[in-house]
Amino acid sequence: MGETQKSVIVVGSRVLNEARFMQLFLDNHPFADHIVLMDGGSTDRSKEIAEKAPRVVWKAFKKRAPGKSKGWRNPEGLHVRATIDAMEELQPDWLFFTEIDVVPNRALQHNLRDIFTEMETADQQSLQTHMYYVAPDGGSHYPQLIVGHGYTAWKPGKGYPTDLDYPFNGRGSINVTVPE
Repeated sequence: MGETQKSVIVVGSRVLNEARFMQLFLDNHPFADHIVLMDGGSTDRSKEIAEKAPRVVWKAFKKRAPGKSKGWRNPEGLHVRATIDAMEELQPDWLFFTEIDVVPNRALQHNLRDIFTEMETADQQSLQTHMYYVAPDGGSHYPQLIVGHGYTAWKPGKGYPTDLDYPFNGRGSINVTVPE
């Protein structure tokens, strides 16, 4: 009997000046065959750190929208969609979309491939999880523990696109349209 072929897992995240989180993020996604980072215009060392990892695909996202403080921001829904599109270009078996300042717990890090194999056997197409954000330095980025939930991983082309009219809400989940 032949050996079961390993599923290809692509992890993706939006990035903007995330040098302080980058190595932690890369180290804590050992299950990823590829990591797609969609940069929104970083001016720190994010790209330099990321490109040292052989499995990283660095992409530039150049769309801009007016920000609240007279600056600019990336339109979140479009930035997320561009990240997912770049992930799908790698033709993975599973997409795992997350945020750069989220670290999967050890059980997920070590067991995700087995979880996906079990899901495929049960003909499940998506994995819903809870994400916990904690400000690493007590700063203003996330001044408190924030819990979010959403469809974190799914099989490509199965109808889980981000809802561009209701973009990422900053509370830990991407908003997805789930087919009925």
